[in-house]
Amino acid sequence: MSEHYQSYSIGAGQNLGRFGALSIDVTHANSTLSNDVKEKGQSYRFRYNKNINDIGTNIALAGYRYSTKGFYSLAEVFDGYRNTNYIPEIERRRNRGEITLSQNLGDNFGSISVGYINEDYWNSDRKTQSATVGYNNSWQGISYSLNYTYNKNTNSYSYTSGSRTKSEDDHQLAFSVSVPFTVFDNTFYYNFNSNSSSNGPSTGSIGLSASQLNNRLNWSMQQGFTTQEQGTSGNMNASYKGQYGEISGGTGYSKDNYNLYYGVNGSLVAHSGGLVLGQQLGETAAIVEIPDAGDVPVLNQAGVVTNNQGYALVPYVTAYRKNVIDIDTSELPENTEMELTSQSVAPSRGALVKASFAANVGYRAIMILTFADGNPVPFGAQAIFKDNPQLNNIVGNDGEIYLSGLAENGNFIIQYNDKQQCQVKYNLAGISNYMGLYKTAAVCQ
Repeated sequence: MSEHYQSYSIGAGQNLGRFGALSIDVTHANSTLSNDVKEKGQSYRFRYNKNINDIGTNIALAGYRYSTKGFYSLAEVFDGYRNTNYIPEIERRRNRGEITLSQNLGDNFGSISVGYINEDYWNSDRKTQSATVGYNNSWQGISYSLNYTYNKNTNSYSYTSGSRTKSEDDHQLAFSVSVPFTVFDNTFYYNFNSNSSSNGPSTGSIGLSASQLNNRLNWSMQQGFTTQEQGTSGNMNASYKGQYGEISGGTGYSKDNYNLYYGVNGSLVAHSGGLVLGQQLGETAAIVEIPDAGDVPVLNQAGVVTNNQGYALVPYVTAYRKNVIDIDTSELPENTEMELTSQSVAPSRGALVKASFAANVGYRAIMILTFADGNPVPFGAQAIFKDNPQLNNIVGNDGEIYLSGLAENGNFIIQYNDKQQCQVKYNLAGISNYMGLYKTAAVCQ
C-alpha cells in the first residue's frame, strides 16, 4: 500500500437476461499530493452492456462520475510527484460519459464500430469530446482496419469585459494491415500501420512477426517513421515458452534512447506427487496428472508438456468457470495411448486444481493368438494383466487382439469359455514396427 495513495472499491452487478447486464461501483480514495495537501473523495461508476446476438450488435455504455472534488486517481497523484509543472486541479476529470456500439456485418463483410466520449474537469471550464468510427475485416488471411477519430477540446475564459470560448479540433485517421506469407512451410506476417493527425505529425511503422514451433516461439521486428524531425525508432522482441518456463528479450531505440531487456520467469510447485516446474501460473492454475506419461502436450497451451513423472502446469485458468483441458493427441509420443483426453475443472480463485488422466505407456502391438493346436483364440476371450488391469482387452476375430502399454517382453492370461484359461508369453525384441506399432504372433498354452 502506498503512503501517498490508498483506495477502496465496492460494487455490484446484475445480469438482466435478454435486457443485458449492468454494474455499479464506488471507489473511495485517500490522497497525499506533492505539496503535502491531503484529500479524500469518492468516484461512482455505472456500466451497461448488451449483446443482440440475432443481428450481431453489441452495445456498451459506461458512465464515470467523479462526484466529489477531493477524489484523485492514482495517476493524477503520482503525476504531481513526477512533474513539478503538473497542475492536478486543472487536469482532473469530473464527469465522463462513454458509449460504444459495434455491429457485425456478416460473413466476409467485417464489422463496424462507433464510439463517443464526453468529459469535463474540476475547477475548469474545459471540456473534451471524442467521436470514433472504425471498420475491421479480413480477406484470405489478410487483416485490415480503418479508423477515423474527431477530437474537440473546448476552454472558456473570463475577462472583465466578457468571456471567450476557444475550441481546438483534431482529425485523426489510422490504418493498419497484416499480410501473411509462407516461407519453407513457416507463416510470417508483414505488418503496416499509419496514423495521421490534423494537429500533429503523421506516424507509422512497418514490421515482421511470426509465431513458430507450435506457438512456443514468438518474435517481431518493427521500424517506425514520422513526418517530423523526431528521429526514427525501432524494436526487436522475442519470447520462448518452454516446459520449464519462459524466456524473453529484446531491444529498442529512438532518437535519444537505446534499451535492452531480457527476462526469465516460471513456477515451481510442490505437491503430493513431488516437484514440478512450469510456466508462470497466474492467480489460478491447474496441474495435469498422467502417471508415468512424459512428453504429453496439452492442447492450445504453448510449451506445456508433462515431465517424466507425468505432471504439467497449466497457467491462467479462469476461476469459477468451466475450463476444458484437452490433451493434444496429434503430438502424443509413440509409446503413449490414452482413451480419455479431455477433462473439465472449475477451480475457486487462487486454487491449483488437478486434472487427472490415465495413459498406457509402453509398446503397442497387434497379436495373433492361437492355441497349441493352431486354432485361433475365440472371439470375445479376455486378455487379463493381473498387475495392471488397465491393459486388459478383448480378443477380436481370428484371434487378433490390440494391446498397448506393454513391456518389451512379458506374459498375460487369456480367459475364454467363461472359466477356461491359458497363458501367453511374448517378446517384442528384434521385431520391426511401423510408427511404433508391432505385429506378432503368440501361442496361448
